[in-house]
Amino acid sequence: MSPSSHGTAVQQAIADQLLEMILQSQDLHNAYRLVVEGLQRGLGVDRVLLVQNAVFPNRQSRLVAQAIAPARDIMLLDEPCADCRWLHLLGQLPHYGLWTVWEREGEFVELDPVQGEFCRTLGIKSLLHLPLVINQRHWGILSLQYLHQARPWPLGDQQFAQRIAHLFCLGLMKTELWIHCQNHKNALQTVVAEGQVQRETYLKSAQRERAIADVIDKIRFALDLRSLFQTTVTEVRKLLVADRVMIIKIRHNKNFSWGEIQAEAQTDDRLCLLPPKEKVPLSSRWIDHFAKGLILAMDDTDDQRADFDQSMLALAKANLVVPLFSGDRLWGVLSVHQCDGPRVWESSDIEFALKIALNLGVALQQAELLTESQRRSTALQSALGEVEAQKDYLARIAEEERALTRVIEGIRQTLELQNIFRATSDEVRHLLSCDRVLVYRFNPDWSGEFIHESVAQMWEPLKDLQNNFPLWQDTYLQENEGGRYRNHESLAVGDVETAGFTDCHLDNLRRFEIRAFLTVPVFVGEQLWGLLGAYQNGAPRHWQAREIHLLHQIANQLGVAVYQAQLLARFQEQSKTMESTLADLTAIVDNLADGLLVIDLFGRITRYNPALLAMFDLEGLELLGAGVDAYFPETLNQLLAKPEREEQKLVTADVELSQGRQGQALITSITSHENGCEYPQCLGAVIMIRDVTHEREVERMKTDFLATVSHELRTPLTSILGFATVIQDKLNRVIIPELDLAQPHLGKATERVMRNLAIIESEAQRLTVLINDVLDIAKMEARQESWQEQPCAIGPIIERAIATITPQAQKKNISLQGELEPDLPDFIGDENRILQVVLNLLSNAVKFTPKGLITARSHFHENHLWVEIIDHGPGIHPADQEKIFEPFQQGGGDVLTDKPQGTGLGLPICKKIVEHHGGTIGVNSSLGRGSTFYFSLPVPVPAVETSPAV
Repeated sequence: MSPSSHGTAVQQAIADQLLEMILQSQDLHNAYRLVVEGLQRGLGVDRVLLVQNAVFPNRQSRLVAQAIAPARDIMLLDEPCADCRWLHLLGQLPHYGLWTVWEREGEFVELDPVQGEFCRTLGIKSLLHLPLVINQRHWGILSLQYLHQARPWPLGDQQFAQRIAHLFCLGLMKTELWIHCQNHKNALQTVVAEGQVQRETYLKSAQRERAIADVIDKIRFALDLRSLFQTTVTEVRKLLVADRVMIIKIRHNKNFSWGEIQAEAQTDDRLCLLPPKEKVPLSSRWIDHFAKGLILAMDDTDDQRADFDQSMLALAKANLVVPLFSGDRLWGVLSVHQCDGPRVWESSDIEFALKIALNLGVALQQAELLTESQRRSTALQSALGEVEAQKDYLARIAEEERALTRVIEGIRQTLELQNIFRATSDEVRHLLSCDRVLVYRFNPDWSGEFIHESVAQMWEPLKDLQNNFPLWQDTYLQENEGGRYRNHESLAVGDVETAGFTDCHLDNLRRFEIRAFLTVPVFVGEQLWGLLGAYQNGAPRHWQAREIHLLHQIANQLGVAVYQAQLLARFQEQSKTMESTLADLTAIVDNLADGLLVIDLFGRITRYNPALLAMFDLEGLELLGAGVDAYFPETLNQLLAKPEREEQKLVTADVELSQGRQGQALITSITSHENGCEYPQCLGAVIMIRDVTHEREVERMKTDFLATVSHELRTPLTSILGFATVIQDKLNRVIIPELDLAQPHLGKATERVMRNLAIIESEAQRLTVLINDVLDIAKMEARQESWQEQPCAIGPIIERAIATITPQAQKKNISLQGELEPDLPDFIGDENRILQVVLNLLSNAVKFTPKGLITARSHFHENHLWVEIIDHGPGIHPADQEKIFEPFQQGGGDVLTDKPQGTGLGLPICKKIVEHHGGTIGVNSSLGRGSTFYFSLPVPVPAVETSPAV
């Protein structure tokens, strides 16, 4: 029968049957069978397979049901078929959508290689696959197959197959849900059963515990030992269902020990009651046993009858005896008897007896020390009350801490003082439950004013309609400059009517409706800024210490907020000032006649002015961010690389400007001492360039003029010296011998002539030295001096200079001494020029030292040779120490207007020579203590040899 011959009625019946089975049955295997058989009968296909996807534990797909058409000679597939090739191929087929294939003209329609191999393996001519999805999980596949003929799948057949697949998925979900519910039901039943058992156990235990608690309560609340003991034995006998319970007190004397019955309870009247205080024989062995805290639990005393022949315990068939202690002392025993037969004492019985014995021991101590017990009870109640009070106190403290945290957070969130005052005062008023909170600020003259208020609704604000506070008409704080508050003290008044205030002060308080108040100071740093006050208007109030402490903390935070606001105001003011200063500085820089160039640490230009652009014809160009070498001569780069700049010294150099002009560049480093660095950090450099074309021309003209004048003066001075010498010689050899010097007027005239000739000679020599010095310094300034630079040792230079100056020093009884550090390194320089410097310094020392010792010292430090000339002369005034290195200046004045001892050019020439060698020269001097002239010479650092990289 072809599939088309099956009517929809048959298919509907099959679907209804499947639905009914799903609703009524929970048998999955029956559902599997019904689905495949229904599809086979409903569509008349040759074979229907139901395959479930890989599941645990074997992780392989499995064939769960199959149906074949009867009488078509079709073999059933093997089950299980885990090793079948077709099942492996089935796992690679798509797991989504409805797809159909059928063979047409020997080829399958729309098959990929896997699908084709699957169909050929099972001999399929037409195939319809329906993936089964349950709760978004791919459960398996329904495979409908024609094996004898190929045919397309009509839409009606596809819809019927989809309907059956859908009903099957619903059945699977229903079954899985039912299984889940059954499992859950079984688990719940197990839990309920366990809970019931546990409940019964807990109930029994609770009953025993309640009984123990009742017994303990009766023991503890008994006022005398007799009623206490009787209550105990009665309750213990009932709870343990024993025949007899006794409390026996152990007595001792010198010879033996015995037990004395204190209380007894029994169930059977046939058991005779022993009279109170009856003596019970007890062996010392058992007393020692109980003294160790051990118990005696005998299930059957017949087994150990010999141990109890002389004891009351021998009357029972089973005994449970536990010791009673009063403190650390064995007081007696609690004895439980079973008289009608043996009894197995359970652990709960023993535990119960031990608890009773333990509490009896406590009761014994309570009875012995009843007064002490009552006192301790009172103390315990008091302690409990304190604990509750402490608990309440801690809760209040926690709430106060949270409030303080809110205040701090409010202060941190804004720097607006009015907002801070409002949030703080509101928080304080609610926290302290007061009527009013005021913020008071002192003025510089210690008067003050209210600046903020938080008031409860039932009270009138202090502000008037113009939003102004009334004045506080009390001059105490002003006259005493803050009074107690300056010492960080607070003022807490519980009732102003009884505080002893003056009438004036009391009138002020009444005017503000104040009955009680608490005021604390607000400090900004170390300065008293104002007050923070909490006020109670309706009635007196006791201010607690914690409230005072809390208000102090809030006042401290308020002071911090005011300080931060003041800092912000100062910062804003400083920002405005800096902006104004920056604007002024920008205007100054832009209008400087000199060129300005600022560079950063990496040599990039960060600032320049118009004058700089004009000097180098760079108008219209943007230089920011560019390197110096991009627009300026190489001289500036060389200037930046000089080591003197790293020592934060001013470095100068000549630089060529545009249009043949000459400039002088001065560079200094920009440094910072931020981040706690011990040494300054270099941030860049500032270069000032001045157009010195005119100055250089004037210097050249001055140099030429000095050279010309000096040359013109040198010739007549030479003649004057020559003629003066000739005249002195003729007078001494020819004229003076012929004169009668005995005549007074001739002797005086001759002496005067000789003295004048000496003056002429001395002044002519001084002028000659002055002219030579002027020529030297002029050559140096004009850079016309020649230098013979080579490696030199400083030691021989100092020794030569000392040898040269020694005759001059000996005339004044002055000693010269050299102190040379051993193994001094050589320097690179002009030996004669350095000798000239040392000679000049030694000569000056001899010239200005009346007597004593002059020391020439040399040492090596930080790659420099240092030479010091130390004298003990009159010293140099601090105001003159810088001027002596200027031309024609000496410590005593101006050589052009005073009568000096030198030309005033020696030290300037020394300075030129030392600075040419890259060194420095200076003086340390104190009046009356002598002077130390020093200069330094750099020593070349040997290059470090590095091995070539491998």
